[in-house]
Formats: sequence, structure tokens, C-alpha cells
Amino acid sequence: MTTVAELIIESVAEHGTTEVWGVVGDALNPVTDAIRREDRLRWMGVRHEEVAAFAAGAQAQLTGRLGVCMGTVGPGAIHLLNGLYDAKKSHAPVLAICGQVPRPEIGSDFFQEVDNDVLFADVAVFTATVTDPAQLPTLLEQAGNAALQQRGVAVLTIPGDVGELEVAKGTSAPRFVADLPAAAPVPEAVRAAAGAIEAADHVTLLVGQGPGAPATRCSSWPTGSGRRWWWRSRARRASTTTTPTRSASRGCWATPRPRWRSRPATCC
Repeated sequence: MTTVAELIIESVAEHGTTEVWGVVGDALNPVTDAIRREDRLRWMGVRHEEVAAFAAGAQAQLTGRLGVCMGTVGPGAIHLLNGLYDAKKSHAPVLAICGQVPRPEIGSDFFQEVDNDVLFADVAVFTATVTDPAQLPTLLEQAGNAALQQRGVAVLTIPGDVGELEVAKGTSAPRFVADLPAAAPVPEAVRAAAGAIEAADHVTLLVGQGPGAPATRCSSWPTGSGRRWWWRSRARRASTTTTPTRSASRGCWATPRPRWRSRPATCC
């Protein structure tokens, strides 16, 4: 029979995650043991849970896959916060698996007990505590998809007496949807923005990495005169008397629009 811990690890491995970062702890021993027996995953032990969260977030940003970190009951989970806030601000999909006191002790002010759902409410797009094996497939799927689709942190809490419990026979490992739906601007909004830029004497564009990977292709904005606006990852060639200036956003150069209207404005 498959246990709660084994089903979690199987789902993470099927998604393509290759490492789980964290510090071992008794509440999560079933999970770390499941990792030990899963050839597709490596346990990356660190000296502090904060490092685990930072590493999972960085890995998620570099690979586009779900980063996974772990922290046990109380202080172990709390130590994840700093790295998880970094993942939140960086829009990195991260799944944090946290330990909890055994179910009979929840709400009794037990030693090191912390309400993880409240603790992570601000940093996470999804939080849940698994109190019964029957909840796991749905909660795990919701957690993974929330992190991937909303590009944020999901926290799944496993009480100390739940990880070793068996799930119902025939329960399949949840699958996560990693593909993001394509987003397109409303044509009217694009035309309005292009018209405002066309009417201005000087234009400065501050372009960061919000849309995702740095732009490498040209984009055409509809304007009355059919002018084209070019987006490039490098500084524009000097075609006016103005000098490009470095933007606060990474990898972007901004150049004021030339005064004459016969030449296209170029940025980035």
C-alpha cells in the first residue's frame, strides 16, 4: 500500500523536480524516507531551513519547474519564511512541505506547535493541513497547481502521525499542470497606449522581467502612421543625439524618443 509521504514524493518526481531541500525532522521522517527510496529525487540537506527555501526558489526560477523545500514542526517551518518571501517576490513556484504536531495535539498549545496555515497566510497563495489520507490527492494537486499557475508559494502541512498512513488502494499520484495559458492584451488597450506614446514628445520605457524571459523578438504596435517599435535585450544603436541610460530594472536601456517624427522610436 502507498503511504501519504510516498504519494507526495511520487507526484513531485513525476512533475520533474529533481531535488528536495531541507533539514530532517521527526515529523517529516516518513517523507525523507520516501525521498531516499525514490531514484528520481535527491535529498539536499542544508544547515538551516532558510537556505532550503532560498535554494528551492532559485531552482524554480532557473528551471521553471516546481521547487520543493521542507521544514519540520515549529522552528523548522518558521525558518522557511525568509526564503519563501523571496520566492513570493520573485514569482517562483515553490512547494513547502511543513511538519506539524500529531493530530490529537493540534490546538492544545503542545510543545513547538505553530498554526502553519496562519503563519504562511501572507506569503503563500495556498495553505492547507492534511488531517486525513483521503484529503491528500485533492490538497496536493491544489497546492502544486496553485504554485505553478499563480507563480507563488504553496504550503502543505503534514502532522507527525499522518505521513505514514496509507492512502486508499488504487489512489493515483496527482499531476500538476505546469503550462501557463497564453495571455494577450486587449487590442483597444494596445491602440490607446500606442496613441498616448505617439502623442508624447519624449518617451521613457522602463522594462523589467515581469512578462517572463527577456524579450528577444520584435513587437509591432499599431499606430496611425504605421511606425514600428522595436524591443531588444541590448542597448539601441546610437541613432539620435540622446544617450541611452541604464534602467533600475535588469538588462534594460531606456532612450528618450527623438524629436523628429520621421524616425521610429526605439527602446531596449
